Parts: sequence; structure tokens; C-alpha cells
Amino acid sequence: SGTWTPTARMATPRQFHTVTRLATGQILVPGNCCGRDARTAELFSALDVGVIYLRDTIFGRYCFPQKAYEMLGCELPIVAARVGVMPHLLKDSPTALYTPDDAADLARAVTAQLTTPTLPRVRIEDWETVIGAVEPRLQALGT
Repeated sequence: SGTWTPTARMATPRQFHTVTRLATGQILVPGNCCGRDARTAELFSALDVGVIYLRDTIFGRYCFPQKAYEMLGCELPIVAARVGVMPHLLKDSPTALYTPDDAADLARAVTAQLTTPTLPRVRIEDWETVIGAVEPRLQALGT
């Protein structure tokens, strides 16, 4: 952690991302980036904090927090908007939550995670387990 190393070209198209150097010298890269790329874990491992940016909209309130699980699976401290399931998911790390669309509160949450990184106790199930639980319910709908 704390150093950047060259990797293969990042050929996956990206959108809505920015790169910001914080006062601490650390790099913040928010936005859509390589979600389907096999190197997502490599990217997350290079970060100091992951940001789950959700707006308080119908989509934001009902969005499944897959990126949060992926980041936490890489043991990356995260901050998340206080929207939908995120307050429940981060109940053990309340300082990691920020008010949606509030830049100052987002900065506070990121700074808190940079100063004292915390990982919530979240059970991250693999896809086989998730599908095993969901599949019987989906099949029951079809009968």
C-alpha cells in the first residue's frame, strides 16, 4: 500500500471518473472503472479508500451493493452514501457513512477512513451460495 506500480494497459472504457491528489498525497479515483475487468481486485488493492457513491433516488435506495462487497472482499476500507442498504451494511462503521450529495461530509468520511481505517464485519458470500439461496425461490415463482 502507498505505492503505485505499472500494470498492463487499462483498455476497458471508463466514464464519469476523476483523479484527485488529496492533501495527504494519496490519490482518490472516484467513478466508474473496470467493473467487469479481471483486474478489479488489483485496482482495489492499490487504493487506500473505496467510495460507494449513491444518490438518494429510487435506484440508489434499491441498488445491490456489489462494489461494496468487492471492495470489502479486498479488505479495502470504504465510505458510502447513507442510502438504501448501506447504513445497515456499515452499521459497525458509522463514520464511514456520509450524507448523499454533501461534498464536505464525503470529505469527512474519506479523511476518517484514511486516518483510522475500519472494516465492517460483513459476511461476504460467494456467488454459489447466493445463487443456491435465490434459485429455489425463482423456480417456485415459475410453478
